Amino acid sequence: MLCSRNRKAIKKAVDPDQFQVSLLFGIPLDVLCETYLQNNIPVILWATINMEYPTPGDCWLMEGTGEELQWMRPEHCLLLVGYDQDYYYFNDPTAERQYRYEKSACEAAYQGLHSQAVAVYEKSYPPLETAE
Repeated sequence: MLCSRNRKAIKKAVDPDQFQVSLLFGIPLDVLCETYLQNNIPVILWATINMEYPTPGDCWLMEGTGEELQWMRPEHCLLLVGYDQDYYYFNDPTAERQYRYEKSACEAAYQGLHSQAVAVYEKSYPPLETAE
């Protein structure tokens, strides 16, 4: 999955003695907000550009396993930084600024990319429920 590869890259960029890098699969956005954002921890997640509805892209076989991989597009990675009753707020590299998207569009885009996220937080932080 996308976040497994990115987790490795993130782990190389942070001090492993100071920070925990957690893979989060299948966790609803509202739960990510309650667990991480309410503790001032932003979350990296996969969705689509402009929260467009995800559509199937190219498909190929994974070397070594023969498993079929269906690429969903337009794949995009964003940093979830806030939320309110109607919107989720992101630092969005495509928008080059903080941007809000309607919750329903975010949820569809996030689920379309298999509900994948990564959280990075200080190890001294109280234990958090994660997918690991």
